Amino acid sequence: MNPVTAVVVGAGDRGRHVYGTYALEHPGELRITAVAEPDEVRRREFSELHGIPPERSFAGYEELFAAPRLADAALICTQDGMHYRPALLAKQAGYHVLLEKPISNTPEECVRIWKDCAQTTAEGQIFAVCHVLRYTPFFLQIKKLLDEGAVGKLVNLQYEEDIGFYHFAHSYVRGNWRDETASSPLVLAKSCHDLDILRWLAGSPVQSVTSTGSLVEFTPENRPAGAPEYCAQGCPAAQSCPYNAVRLYRWFAPAGFLRQIVEMEDPTHDLDHALLHTGYGRCVYACGNNVPDHQAVGLHFENGVDAQLTITAFSGRITRIVHIMGTRGEIQGDLAKNLICLTDFATMKKTRIRLDVPAEGHHGGDRGLTGSFAAGVAGGGATLPTTLAQSLESHLMAFAAEKARREHTVVDFKEFIRPFGL
Repeated sequence: MNPVTAVVVGAGDRGRHVYGTYALEHPGELRITAVAEPDEVRRREFSELHGIPPERSFAGYEELFAAPRLADAALICTQDGMHYRPALLAKQAGYHVLLEKPISNTPEECVRIWKDCAQTTAEGQIFAVCHVLRYTPFFLQIKKLLDEGAVGKLVNLQYEEDIGFYHFAHSYVRGNWRDETASSPLVLAKSCHDLDILRWLAGSPVQSVTSTGSLVEFTPENRPAGAPEYCAQGCPAAQSCPYNAVRLYRWFAPAGFLRQIVEMEDPTHDLDHALLHTGYGRCVYACGNNVPDHQAVGLHFENGVDAQLTITAFSGRITRIVHIMGTRGEIQGDLAKNLICLTDFATMKKTRIRLDVPAEGHHGGDRGLTGSFAAGVAGGGATLPTTLAQSLESHLMAFAAEKARREHTVVDFKEFIRPFGL
């Protein structure tokens, strides 16, 4: 079979290092034939990597989608506030679409995309959102256990998303998601696919949503005395500050995967230069960020299941930790360790399940998603595990959680979505 061909819109981290890498490693499944990227250096480097000729290398997505169709699929990898229009243009041009989460940073545009796709998508045409956690062996195994009745009747889900103190400082203090008015609220940008997992595991629509959270650490009031604008300029608190950019990007091994993003952001691709000339080198207490550094979301589902999602910057690891409680047993799991422990209450037998998953993006989720999408396109539009309607639901759950957090209220979900005609 010939590989599925794709155009990439946005040659940043996801476009280059996830989908681009997959195409290079699996040339028989996916081949990238065109790119739209406004940054000339990124566009040129991406084109060289994939052998894209100049006439298929575009500075803007409007020009790309105005041209005759150049591939089977379009991979939309722009920033949160730039998903809506290229996704619709790609669909209207006849491409299968894989859209990075979130669908949009407004509920109105999320609903509009879903309605447009429901009404006008051609038969067999795929429009999928990147809920990568659905494709991880970890969550697939947990879902299998629940479906088999391993814990009896499901009662409660406790779910902890540990962002990692260094990852939060990189993305939500110094990086592209530091201003929720320009990108997305934390619960949407970081956790719409965690909400999707909770909805999937609960097996029921959500009934009500509560949420609390705020920004407590990364504020000007907490800036050390004498701290310069850039850490590399010599900060008196350099040795004691865990968020010191020089330490994180040069010496702290767990943050190594973020270094390529910092270097890619700088035109010289030199880390020392980047730490003095890009936002990634700035003092975390002087970045003008407004995103909560911790948030808790409470969900009550129509079938009686209750769930609690905790999102926090203040963790030493990047992982998801789950505790699933039922009438006849419980499941405890750690995504980073790919370890699941099932306890049977009748026998108190503990079964440990350790999954053999390569150390790669989202613990196998990125590879699983990309491969499934390519297979779906090659198979003529096979159904993927997450439908657009399910993706929309998790996004609206995130918007409801943000409303609950800001207004200190309990949000009735049906009432929340009523104005959108749902």
